[in-house]
Amino acid sequence: MLKTLTLKNIPGISQKVIIKKEDIVHYNTINKIYDHAKNFAKKRISAAESRVDDIHNNAWIEGYVSGMAFAIQDLAKFVNDNEAHKNNIINDTLEIVTNSLREFFDHEETLCQLLAVLTEQLNKEIQDNPRVMLTVPETLYPHSHKVKKIFIDNGLAAEVKRSPHHGIVVEYGKEIWTFEISKVTDKLARAALEKALLSDQLQKQCALSSLQALHNIRDTLTTYLDELQQLS
Repeated sequence: MLKTLTLKNIPGISQKVIIKKEDIVHYNTINKIYDHAKNFAKKRISAAESRVDDIHNNAWIEGYVSGMAFAIQDLAKFVNDNEAHKNNIINDTLEIVTNSLREFFDHEETLCQLLAVLTEQLNKEIQDNPRVMLTVPETLYPHSHKVKKIFIDNGLAAEVKRSPHHGIVVEYGKEIWTFEISKVTDKLARAALEKALLSDQLQKQCALSSLQALHNIRDTLTTYLDELQQLS
């Protein structure tokens, strides 16, 4: 049978309370606070890591989008530059050809040859009064004697008048022929240019002149791809 032992008289045993009740409650509270703080810290660390991942991913996406935007801008610039360069070549060529043709037609020898061709046509359409009224620009009028001889040699009398306008007017009977030098030169220049555009030479020249734009696109893409690799 178990016996109840009393500690009252055992040497070394204190009769006082070793840990008070309120101290036990106090210690339990501290442990709970510590555990709560530890759990809170874990959650904050986890949230911070998640936030870091989000920032990293967003930075990668923003860098990619930014890089592609710049690349697209360079591509658009390349296309625009290529088209603009092509138009510049066309306009410059048209201006050069037009000016050259104007100089050609301004020359008195050229105009006399044109009038010689016209007199051959007039000979086929003999009028009752084979007299030609000819109006020429200021540049040709000093050579009016040469012009008259062209008609006389073809059996036609001619009277030459000067005009401030840049063209030739031929009146023969009831018919009138006009030759606007500026219109003719423009028409011939455009016809020559249209023929030139049928070849690949212009396209090759545009492509060669746009190599710098292609290099810009390559450099832009390379730069942003390198930056994205560093972020990843």
